[in-house]
Amino acid sequence: MSVAEVFSVPASALLNPADSLLRARPLRTWSLMQQDAVRERLLALHRHWCAEWLRDGDGGGMDMSFDLRLADHGVAIEHLGDAFASWSLDPPRWRTSSNEHLAPERPCSPDDAVRAVAQRMFSHDISAVTRHGQEPARMAAALASVAWSDWLLKLQGLLGGGALSWAPAINDNEAQTVAAPWSGALWANWPWCGGTWHLVLSHDAVSVLLGMQQMSTPVVHAADFASGSKSKHALDQVLADQRVPLRVMLDGAQLSLGQLQVLRVGDVVTVRHSLDAPAHLVDMQGTRLCDAWLGQSEARVAVELTLLAAAT
Repeated sequence: MSVAEVFSVPASALLNPADSLLRARPLRTWSLMQQDAVRERLLALHRHWCAEWLRDGDGGGMDMSFDLRLADHGVAIEHLGDAFASWSLDPPRWRTSSNEHLAPERPCSPDDAVRAVAQRMFSHDISAVTRHGQEPARMAAALASVAWSDWLLKLQGLLGGGALSWAPAINDNEAQTVAAPWSGALWANWPWCGGTWHLVLSHDAVSVLLGMQQMSTPVVHAADFASGSKSKHALDQVLADQRVPLRVMLDGAQLSLGQLQVLRVGDVVTVRHSLDAPAHLVDMQGTRLCDAWLGQSEARVAVELTLLAAAT
């Protein structure tokens, strides 16, 4: 059909053929098989990250809770706009020192996500503890921050290095926006560190994930997350800059005030610690970590770590 023929068509309330040629947008969708492939790759990534960072995995039994759908059917999500992919997190319920579970009233920020990771890793909310300056809590926060960064890196790797932006969840009482029909965007949500993780993928992001479109970096497939694969961050590297003061303790001696009064330089005081008993390695709070045998190394006093002796 020529341009002249296009303009000869009678006008109507709908777009005329010329406007349709200029203003029409592509109608995009994904088959159920393609959606299943996206679902499996996201599940594999989640399981791999959990196996690396969480004590008991947290990735098993999640298949039935994982929801993936086209972002066309009234799903209340932050509008994707021009973003390649975006995430949000429904707030988990924080466990307090009194064993209560409280949920924040505001949307979760990236800092809240780190807090959720720390609670899932260490079974308590570290935010109140860190305000008191305790060293173990600071270490827990640092380790959770690295785990969180690794989670985002893994997601970006799965999406070929495309940008992943934070989109705060929309309040149900506010105006809700949905992705345009036939946009080709996918919306996934699944349980994550006590809350619910939401991920919105643009059509381009899904294309990269499925290997149909190339980005500047290789696409990471589910097969790359085998159980024996190597972590991006070795635990000893994560903790390399964290310093913890420790003390080596011996069973002490008890003297009366009279004995103290007559002590002189050169006197020998026998302690209760037996020569065949190990010393105790404790932290600055006095928590017993392990036993240790006294020795020497390079002209310094040294300790050889051993298991805690059985209580008698």
